[in-house]
Amino acid sequence: MSASKKKLDDGSPCLEHRCILCCKNTEMPLSRSDVERLLKKGYKFQDFAIRENKETRLKNVNGYCYFLHNGRCVVYSIRPEGCKLYPLVFNEEKDEFVFDELCPYHNDFIVSKKNVNDLMKLILKLDKERKT
Repeated sequence: MSASKKKLDDGSPCLEHRCILCCKNTEMPLSRSDVERLLKKGYKFQDFAIRENKETRLKNVNGYCYFLHNGRCVVYSIRPEGCKLYPLVFNEEKDEFVFDELCPYHNDFIVSKKNVNDLMKLILKLDKERKT
């Protein structure tokens, strides 16, 4: 591992650069376990989530994720699984896991087999939840 590259779940490149682009106009899907974790912390579903076409996603307020306040994620330690794995995404056209090119710091991260497995599990979980 290069000294300059960080583990995906580290998040320090985002914090160092004060980058919040992934929080802008987010369409991050939420799993049931994400929702439950946030509800247990006292947040109200209607405040942080929207449900459309059998999918639950983070809600935007004024163009940014509900949980972004003063340029910081207020639920960072319990943030949704997809947020933890970003900028790793699944490119359906290429049928492969890639870094999202929209993230200006995607080259600052390394990805592990565990990250890929975790994202695959999340995709399967979200797909199953949409069907039930």
